[in-house]
This record gives sequence, structure tokens and C-alpha cells, in this order.
Amino acid sequence: MNKGTLTVILAVLAGVSTVGAAVPSAVLQSLKGKVEVRLPGTTEWVPATEGQNLGLATTLSTGFDSSAVVVLGKTTLQVKPLTRMSIDKLVEEGGTLKTTTFLRVGSVAASVKSADGVKQEFKVQSPYSTASVRGTEFTYDGIHLDVKEGVVAFIPGRPQRETAPSGPNAGPAPESQKNDDFVGAPDVPADPSKTVPVPAGKDAKLVVDYQGAPPKTTNSQDLDSLQKTTGQVQTLPQAPTTPKATSTTGGVELTIVIGS
Repeated sequence: MNKGTLTVILAVLAGVSTVGAAVPSAVLQSLKGKVEVRLPGTTEWVPATEGQNLGLATTLSTGFDSSAVVVLGKTTLQVKPLTRMSIDKLVEEGGTLKTTTFLRVGSVAASVKSADGVKQEFKVQSPYSTASVRGTEFTYDGIHLDVKEGVVAFIPGRPQRETAPSGPNAGPAPESQKNDDFVGAPDVPADPSKTVPVPAGKDAKLVVDYQGAPPKTTNSQDLDSLQKTTGQVQTLPQAPTTPKATSTTGGVELTIVIGS
């Protein structure tokens, strides 16, 4: 074998190694009950399958008494019953795997673990708030956050979705789906300066103060669909209100309260 051939082989092997260390797939496992997916740019729900790759911007839905696990390398996301979520971003940048999921309704439990040589930056966004971590375990539904391990940055307010559809089935979501993402949630933009670190062993909740304005109660299409297909009444997460009788601003105030 001459030197030129050896150089080519080493280059090819290096390329394979780089690809092997690239962004992991989001794989569906441990499906239970009624678990469906909706591809980006479509409105049809189809049954999910064990081992299926959950593409970016594909919506995952679990019915009553149903669940699934999304595996992203060493990180796992347990998707609980009556939940709809999608993976908006999954990319490796500068040795950090950046993952952003959008939890439209329901609850998830995350176990975020770093692979060798790759750091984690993991976010779960919801219409109400964002939970952001670099390696921890927590349960989250957009209103309530329960931290099992590590520290979670709890950010109140409506986030800017970090959508990045790609792949052969990717396409822009219908306008009806885009507009439906935040139905029923307060129109308060997320403010990173208001981030509250929640340590292990603590739980926190987002308190919504409508300050005299009536709260939004309109259900989204996702919630309506879940109710119709499961026969269960599922409403938007509700947090205790703390109205300020003297307030005349007519706005909405979000406060994160840490419990035991």
C-alpha cells in the first residue's frame, strides 16, 4: 500500500468518525397505548412505531394512559399521557449538542446526560415558560417544574420558538398550527434576565397574575383534538392567580415561586 492510498483511507476513516460523533437521532422507544406523529407541513396523524426516528418539527402525540420515550444519545425524554410535543432544534455546535423541544401541552420527564467530549444544552419550551439545563433530571409541564438532579434555569414568558425543520419530510408548518402554538397562554415575552435557577430537591411553579384582566381560556386545536380522540377532558395548565387589587395596568405578571 503506497503512502497516497494510506492517506486517502485515513481521510475516509476520519470522515466516518466525524459522522459517527455527529448529532444523534431522536428515536422513539417504549411506546405504550396510542402514540401518533404528525409530519411537518401536514395535518394527518399516523401511528408511531418502535424505533422510529422523530424528525425535526414532527409532532408527537400521546393519548390517555399512553406514553413514549424519546432517546437522543444518552439523553432520554419520557413523554407522559395526553402530551403533544416536537423537537425544534437538534444540532452540534462547538462541541455542544444543542437540543430544543416544544411542549404544546402535557408533561415530560427529562434525563439529560453528556456524552464523552460533547456538552449538553437542552431546552424544553412551552407557551408559558422555558426549562433550560446542561445536564440534569427534571419533570416539567410548562407551569410546574420538579428538579430531581442538577440545576434547571426556569425562564418565565412566551419563548421564541427555535424551529429548524430539515430532512425529506420537512416543510413549513401550516399557519393554523403556528397560530395554535400559544393559544390560551399569556402574551408575555420570555425575559432571560428573569431566569430563576431551581436546584435539585426543589420544585417551582409559574404564578400567573392577570391583574384584573380575564384569563384566556380558549382551547387550542391540539387540546380539542386530544379531548375528542381520547374522550378525556384536558385543559390548559392552570396556575394559582394572585390578583393585585390596586393594579391598573391591565397587563399580566408572571412570577416563579420555589417550593420545598
